This record gives sequence, structure tokens and C-alpha cells, in this order.
Amino acid sequence: MTDTNGHIEGFEKLTFEAALTKLDETVLALEAGNLSLDESIALYEQGMALTRLCSNKLAQAKLKITEIHTAHAEQNGDAGDEDTPAWLDEPSTL
Repeated sequence: MTDTNGHIEGFEKLTFEAALTKLDETVLALEAGNLSLDESIALYEQGMALTRLCSNKLAQAKLKITEIHTAHAEQNGDAGDEDTPAWLDEPSTL
């Protein structure tokens, strides 16, 4: 069941890898096409919640890496911009 914030109970405790695996399973079940309309809608809702969870976890990881990179650059007395990995500047997609 989804709460008012779009979270499905129990999913917030999943690791990124577990949530991604569950999302893959959800997609496969939907693609199989042997579900009722109500089951399909429930799985779609679950998939969207898992997508949101994975995106949030990726954003948190990206922020942490940026913080580590910035701290390292500050310790070395340089701006660090030329050493910034290009993917840190790209939007996360899932």
C-alpha cells in the first residue's frame, strides 16, 4: 500500500541493489502480460515507487561522492574542477 508521499511500506529499507532487483522483477511481471488490470496497476504503482527509491539513492550517492571530491580538493589546495569526473555533472537517469 502506498502512503500519501508515494512510498510503499517497507521499501525504504531496501538497499539500492535490492530495490533495483525488485524493480527488474516488477517490469518482467508487467511485460509478461498475464495479470489482471488491478494487479497490473498495483505492480505499476510498485514500480514507480521503486524507481523513485532508486533515483533517490543514486542522488544521495552522487552527493556523497561530490562531498568526498570537494574535501579532497580542499585538502590539496586546488579547486579540483579539472579533476571532477564528467558523470558528476550529468543528471541521474533511471
